[in-house]
Amino acid sequence: DAHGVDVEHLRFRWNAKVPRNFKAGQEIVIFIDPLLQPGSAALGNLVGGGEIKTVTGKVIPTVAIPKGGVSVGKPNKGKLVNGKQLPENAKLYTIRRPEEAFGSSHTLSHLQAAIAEFRRATGYDRELVIGAISKKSGGRISPHSSHQSGRDVDIRMPAKKGVKSSEMDDASDIDWNATWGLIRALVATGEVQYIFMSHSRQKYLYEAAKKAGAKKDELERIIQYPNKAKTNNGIVRHA
Repeated sequence: DAHGVDVEHLRFRWNAKVPRNFKAGQEIVIFIDPLLQPGSAALGNLVGGGEIKTVTGKVIPTVAIPKGGVSVGKPNKGKLVNGKQLPENAKLYTIRRPEEAFGSSHTLSHLQAAIAEFRRATGYDRELVIGAISKKSGGRISPHSSHQSGRDVDIRMPAKKGVKSSEMDDASDIDWNATWGLIRALVATGEVQYIFMSHSRQKYLYEAAKKAGAKKDELERIIQYPNKAKTNNGIVRHA
């Protein structure tokens, strides 16, 4: 269920030699490649608005983003032309400050679709908070030097069950398995250049990715750790 894997494929395609009544602890093989086949409904059709369903039948909706919002310049020196506001969508995310939730149509469409795919693929059903994106016309948002042109987004990391998102203050409060699922969905859009995370916390992400079955080349391509914080490596980098 967690990986959206067909039961018949699980048994007969990848684990034909595993007894039907296998015991806890028995290793089984699951083939997933979300970076190459990242839930085409979410990252294709849902860019324009629509819905997908989880393996349990739960509906995950997205809202069509109006076209015409254009990012001009750089994230740390730019503006928004006809900026669009991220629509409310309680099934996917909570917007912390609506007045700072404006972005380019391109950015908001892929953000929403990626979060929908994250929800579908991981089954994570707790709050996901969206922080600063940009003001309606872009420009400086204190205290950020970035967030000026509507194409970078602050996302509070997913909290463990029983921990309020607003009260997270330690790495142990973070659901690292869900965080890896979120980052994987964002990267799978093909539209993300960098994801910034403190180097000291990247090790928890790295371990969660390995646990989820990420291969060496995938780890090296996405996560800076275990290379040093100043190295020019990975999409997830120290900040």
